[in-house]
Amino acid sequence: MKAEIKSFIVPVLLSGVWGVIAFLGGYAVFNMFSPGRAFFYPILLAGVVFASTFSKFENGSVVSGSRAAVTGFASGFIYLLVSPLFPLLASILAGACLGGGLSAGSRRFGGFLDGVISTLKGMIILPLVIVSGEFLSVLALIYTNSVLLCCFIWGAWLGLGVCLIRFPVFGKGGKRDELRMIPGLEEFREESREIERDLREFNEGIG
Repeated sequence: MKAEIKSFIVPVLLSGVWGVIAFLGGYAVFNMFSPGRAFFYPILLAGVVFASTFSKFENGSVVSGSRAAVTGFASGFIYLLVSPLFPLLASILAGACLGGGLSAGSRRFGGFLDGVISTLKGMIILPLVIVSGEFLSVLALIYTNSVLLCCFIWGAWLGLGVCLIRFPVFGKGGKRDELRMIPGLEEFREESREIERDLREFNEGIG
């Protein structure tokens, strides 16, 4: 349990720092041309999702940093396009993209099921995180009057949500997957089945 908690700490802190960097960078760079401000969410989510790859959950899916950053940017871009008209739908679609992009992606049925579960988790968790994160950020801005602290809380809260999406639902399932990946195990099973068939045919021939 302590190991799982530690797996949340580093990504959440990095996400908070990235929230401040994204805010300062937005004013320093994108303030030169007004359309640049619109890319705040894609850039923010790209860094936050990348930070989530530093979490090493037991039996959790392994995602590369480049894949995580692209997934976060795509999710943020979806939210950017849809949120002006349908904020709730935007967060659900962004969550589906986020959850699907962070799944294991195996061709087997188990991998497909993990992808479906991860997508559903994203559709549920990300909207809740966005709504509650905005509320917490406003409270922080009111009581502390610090925009940087507000951005840190906002980024850290998003990072916590992404880690929850990546957190494995079925802990024991990963052990079964590890057994499948043991070299030579599948070949041994096939040979055992063939020996069993030969013995059955031999017994039928004697009878």
